[in-house]
Amino acid sequence: MKKIVVVVVSAMFAGALLFVPTASHAVDAKLGINMMGDWWKPAFLPFLQEESAKLMGSNMEDELDGSFMFGPMFWVNVASGWNIGGQMLFGLSRNKFEYTSLALDADLLRWLSPGWGGLLGGYFDIGESKCRRYDLDLYAEHPVHKYVDLTIGLRFNYDDGEGDSFRFGTPWFDMKQEEYSAWYFGPSIGAQFHYEFVEGLVLSTGAALTFQFGEFDSERRYLDSFWTLVPYDYTAGYVCIGFDMNLKLSYYIKPAHLEVFVGGRYQVLPHIAASDDSPVYDLTYKDGWIDGEVEHWGGIFFGAAYRFR
Repeated sequence: MKKIVVVVVSAMFAGALLFVPTASHAVDAKLGINMMGDWWKPAFLPFLQEESAKLMGSNMEDELDGSFMFGPMFWVNVASGWNIGGQMLFGLSRNKFEYTSLALDADLLRWLSPGWGGLLGGYFDIGESKCRRYDLDLYAEHPVHKYVDLTIGLRFNYDDGEGDSFRFGTPWFDMKQEEYSAWYFGPSIGAQFHYEFVEGLVLSTGAALTFQFGEFDSERRYLDSFWTLVPYDYTAGYVCIGFDMNLKLSYYIKPAHLEVFVGGRYQVLPHIAASDDSPVYDLTYKDGWIDGEVEHWGGIFFGAAYRFR
């Protein structure tokens, strides 16, 4: 799945880049590299931490580590007053989530396992998960004022992760292994403000309303007995309406035809549950657990682009 997503994202980005050679002979275009140090709190994190979708769940401690992302970017003037652009970011490192949670659930396979003695199980879950992000942003912009552009965008995100944990509880302990993925896709609309302080030095800031839909998938395995080697497959579908905001300072070095830039970005995505599926032997799984969960993603970006004029 991950290889397919990377190919699709790369193909979309490469298709958009086809505009650059055509237009760059007559107008203005940029091609460069974008890098980002990010911080991310996924909407599906409470599920990974045994906090959601349980009879009872409470996160006692967690630690979120950011990642470093890298990828190409482009911008080109394709017609009078119209520009298109885009960027693709891959996680060169993975975001890491460490946690300790207290939970209570009921499981039919646990009841069938020798030594457990009942459906209910209470436990401490101490675990770690690592996840890699893949992001693609494409946009078109058109000036509506001297300092303001209207922006229309299309965004795709894919997340691929795995984790494991130790569960201490009744009657003793077991281990959990998990593989999961999530994807988001949808349009955005917003505005970008820009102001040139001196020749070549430009400050820009913008905000966009984003509409996303997608799906989270997880496969869990518990290693305490033969029965619980059976995979637990979960799927949660959702729609999101959120905001994407950015601030950027750029400087164009005219003799070198090089633009350097630095800035910050923040995205917030509240989730609305759209569908849910779970194994029948997880008796206390709560459908719609992702409803109301909010994803936060942001960080500091920087890079450079060569300008064709």
